[in-house]
Amino acid sequence: MKATRDEILTTLKEILINNLNISLNPEEIDENESLFEGGFELDSVDMLEIVAGVDEKYNIALTDKDSEYFENLNKLSSYIESKITD
Repeated sequence: MKATRDEILTTLKEILINNLNISLNPEEIDENESLFEGGFELDSVDMLEIVAGVDEKYNIALTDKDSEYFENLNKLSSYIESKITD
């Protein structure tokens, strides 16, 4: 499935809002904010929710070795985009 980085960012924001109950509007979510410490304060269960949402939407199975890309939404969206275009 071909998707632009902006579309992927929108999907990731929707996952945060819908699956993780982040009470922000998509335009209020800072793509550079840390997903974990000092940012959204997500935990490993939340990470699994993101992984499941990405797999459902893009058919990409993210694993533990991909955890370095979970720093923020910008980094994660770029990584997903690279996996889609491979």
